[in-house]
This record gives sequence, C-alpha cells and structure tokens, in this order.
Amino acid sequence: MVWTKELNEDERDIHGLIAALGEKKPLVQKETLESLVKLGESAVEALIQALKDKRWSVRERAAVALGRIRDTRAVDPLVQVLKDEDRRVEWAVIMPCARQEVHGQFRHSSRLSGKNDAPYQEK
Repeated sequence: MVWTKELNEDERDIHGLIAALGEKKPLVQKETLESLVKLGESAVEALIQALKDKRWSVRERAAVALGRIRDTRAVDPLVQVLKDEDRRVEWAVIMPCARQEVHGQFRHSSRLSGKNDAPYQEK
C-alpha cells in the first residue's frame, strides 16, 4: 500500500485494524470489528475504503462495522455494497436492515426515499 500523506498515530491504528479484518482467526476478527466500532466516526472513512478491498471477508466485516456505527456518510457506500459480486458481503448489509438495526438509517435517507435525514446526524 502506498501512503499519499503522513499518517498520525490514530490513523495508523485504524489502518492496522482494517488490515486485521482479513485475519482468519475468529477471535481476532471479532476483537478487530469491536475495536473499529468503538472508534466510531473516526473509523468511518477507512471502513468505507475497506468496502473496496479485494478480499470479500474484509468487505463483509467493513460493512458490518459501518452498519453498527450508523454514520450517514456510509449510506451511499453501503447501498453500493448491495451490488457486490459476493453474496456474503451483500448479506452483511441486508441482515442488519432486516433486524432493523440500521433500517431507520436507510428508511430516512433522502438518497433512497426522498425524505430528509432528520433522525440522523450528518457528520
């Protein structure tokens, strides 16, 4: 990976966590996902970029983390994930919606329904 700017320590930590999303060990995957969710909005941009990773497992876990963070910046990228070539990645977006964990975010998105995003804070 080529860096185009000097990263601060927090950014390096986030990029390290994103790289760890591809780990094969379930415990590492779980802890990495939880750490990214705890970082919240500061991890959103890196997670959005991870949706383009060549590994389906990284794309899937990034989608799960973004769904749990519930930042409106992730709505359009998550909608694009619904067109992913791997069904497991698509389901990472669909299942939380079905469980209504992020359903409100999609329902209230002006980009999908023509309504405003009033219940969600723009970042």
